[in-house]
Amino acid sequence: MSGTVYMGDDNPLPIEGVGNIKLRMFDGIIRNIKCWHVPRIKKYLISLSTLDDQGYKFHSENGILKVCKGSMALMKGKLHSKLYHLRSSIVEGEAAVASGKSDLNQSQLWHLRLGHRSDNGLSLLSKQNLLDGYKNQVLNFSEHCVFGKQTRVKFINKAEHKTRDKLDYIHSDLWGPNRVPSKSGARYFMTLIDDYSRMV
Repeated sequence: MSGTVYMGDDNPLPIEGVGNIKLRMFDGIIRNIKCWHVPRIKKYLISLSTLDDQGYKFHSENGILKVCKGSMALMKGKLHSKLYHLRSSIVEGEAAVASGKSDLNQSQLWHLRLGHRSDNGLSLLSKQNLLDGYKNQVLNFSEHCVFGKQTRVKFINKAEHKTRDKLDYIHSDLWGPNRVPSKSGARYFMTLIDDYSRMV
């Protein structure tokens, strides 16, 4: 890929390649981000306008920037020298491998064999002498464990109507097609409800 990136002072810099980078975010989740390779840029930059085009929302308060999708915060950055520094770390090539090699962490091996069992679960099985060669060692970070423990974000307890006037927000529903058309030949039925006045 070739192209040009314009900096804040309208200085053009050439794009020499495109690829993907893995970032471990503030919550431990690894996200795959498409990036451009611009050798003359000395810092890794994330374009907020690009995130906005992709449907992400962002806001900052007290020097903390949050990038959200719906009500879930995906990225966080802290203000430093007039730039928001992303709270993340780059993940280099890694693989979760279960093998019988002697140099493999036995705790990690049993963790993988038993479907990503927790530290407490492994310790309990070890006390019952059910894990041969297990040693109470710290487990490595596992992306699969994080994804397996994810839960849906809670709904707001109380509904808030933020509309200020009529026709600010419309709820619609379409029903059909009906097998028997109406007298005018219509086979669909649509309802439109104004959120502010609740008029149908």
